[in-house]
Amino acid sequence: MNWHWRIDVLYAMELLFAAAILFLILLYTQMPMLVLLTFLILLVIAIPYWYLKRVSNSIHLANPEQQLKLFTNGDDTMYFTLENSSRLPVFSGKMEFSVENCVTFENLKQEGETKKIKQYSFRFNLSGKEKAQFPVDVSGLKRGVGRMNAINITIRDLLGVGTLHLKYDPFFRSEVIVFPELRTVGGLYQLKKFEQGAQPMQFSLFEDLTASIGSRDYAPGDPFNRIHWKASAKSTQLQTKQFEKTTGMEWMFVLHLSRDRMDLSNRSEDLEKNINSIAYMCKYATTHGIPYSIYTNIKVRGKDFIMQLKSGEGRDQLSKSLELLARIKFNSITVSQEMLLAYVDRVLFRPPVIILCNCGYQKEEVRYYQKWEKKGAALFGIEHKGEASYIVSGTRKRKGIS
Repeated sequence: MNWHWRIDVLYAMELLFAAAILFLILLYTQMPMLVLLTFLILLVIAIPYWYLKRVSNSIHLANPEQQLKLFTNGDDTMYFTLENSSRLPVFSGKMEFSVENCVTFENLKQEGETKKIKQYSFRFNLSGKEKAQFPVDVSGLKRGVGRMNAINITIRDLLGVGTLHLKYDPFFRSEVIVFPELRTVGGLYQLKKFEQGAQPMQFSLFEDLTASIGSRDYAPGDPFNRIHWKASAKSTQLQTKQFEKTTGMEWMFVLHLSRDRMDLSNRSEDLEKNINSIAYMCKYATTHGIPYSIYTNIKVRGKDFIMQLKSGEGRDQLSKSLELLARIKFNSITVSQEMLLAYVDRVLFRPPVIILCNCGYQKEEVRYYQKWEKKGAALFGIEHKGEASYIVSGTRKRKGIS
């Protein structure tokens, strides 16, 4: 059974007490009308209870892994699927549930609201042996993940005397993911590293020998193996192959959630700015073919230890990164900043461009930063000023470059 159920019959105790009194009177008077009246009272209690008990074993709620992914102010449709396996119809059903306030359901009745949760409901009818889908229109309000909780169904009998209360026990696997907004970050042209790689660049010391872009006149000192023989034959002059200039480029975002609970509103606002900035940079990296990874100090179960996204590129990587950023909560369980940096240090095989977000600059942290720079990593930070965000170079806070 997926439901905890309870049946309430209106005035059941009062009617049973009245039936008991009539039965005692019947023992002394033996009036036939009292027999009929007692029988009718018992039917008023028994029939609704029997009907609702049968229905309680026949209502099934489909629980697929359903994921809707939205941006803020985006909308989509999700479905609740209910099945009645009994031949008895459901005359008057009502389904209620709670969801995080990062989303809103446009075509449902809102029953209540707290600081973080909203309650919604909708009514339904089901014929015998019927399976039906009930569409609901979902809109994203702000970054986060909306999960349906506290799912309850109430069903009344045809006369409205009895009520069946069903509470759904399993974890409901459908969720609505609202991606973060994209906050423009200035100065991204600084995020470069000059080493062998595959990222096209106008000026670089390195070339991709598999990407020929033409030829030019031979010059003294050009390697013999770069002579373009076909072009030389056509032009009757020696020609040298030209290759695309490239550089190594990989970004790593290191996001630290502070455990300091002082001035929560400002810290929450700073977190949103950092997340929105990272989201913008992830989209920029996807557009320009730059691989990137994300590491946070949010503790998770399993071998990964902390919430992270390993290095990758392309649209699939962008979708994963936006989903990870959507799942970050300000009150998440975290590990210390030193443990975060120590973990990053262990996985830092090829020194990338590292973007530090809300990371400290105390002695212990700076020790890691200097170690990474010696390995060849390029370190940057993000600075926020009002509605603008900028890349800050180096491990010290400097004025943003637009």
